[in-house]
Amino acid sequence: MPLFMKTANEVNLNVESRYLRKFHELLGWPAIEKAGKEYASAPLLFQPIRDRLTREEQESLCLDIMMNQKLTVQEKLDTLMGLTMFWDGLSLDQSKMSGLEVVFGKGFTDAIRSLKKESQKQQSETVEQKLIAYVKRTKLSR
Repeated sequence: MPLFMKTANEVNLNVESRYLRKFHELLGWPAIEKAGKEYASAPLLFQPIRDRLTREEQESLCLDIMMNQKLTVQEKLDTLMGLTMFWDGLSLDQSKMSGLEVVFGKGFTDAIRSLKKESQKQQSETVEQKLIAYVKRTKLSR
């Protein structure tokens, strides 16, 4: 289920929800609200892949962002939102792609860009399978 559709009462909140609470403490509500609006307005490019990654894989990717020493707190929020949007099949803007590149490398963002182009030409199932495989390979090689 996409990020901003879960309620606070749910036991199994999305992995990134815990981090968003921390960003709320650090940056305030306007930053979280802006991120939520960007998420809600982004067009769908491919079917979400979130459910095909384990909770541990998702947590590991979020921790990679949080532990990154090159990004500011605001950039970490933008990057976390970019990762969330990626999991949910949504289009990412350049600032989110830049943050993902800092954390996960150029190969990761190049794969997203090429798969974005492919998604416009092919069945999305093929694109989804490639995205899942790439994310899992990236985590295994780290």
